[in-house]
Amino acid sequence: MPDAIIVALITGGLSAFASVITVIITSDANNKLQDERIKTLTDLISKLQGKVEQHNNFGLQIAKLETRVEDIEKRINN
Repeated sequence: MPDAIIVALITGGLSAFASVITVIITSDANNKLQDERIKTLTDLISKLQGKVEQHNNFGLQIAKLETRVEDIEKRINN
């Protein structure tokens, strides 16, 4: 009877050990994957910020051009 308990404890301990090792390995792999995804998203956000800044600058240039056209039209009409 005591032998059966010892065998059960050893078996349970080995199973628990294997489960912990599996969780650690899986967690490490998931962390690496998440880090790579975060890096990719950060790069994409940086590129999009550059495009937004270019777009905003274009809008400012158009506004300046409209003001210049209005000034020229006023000069022509006077």
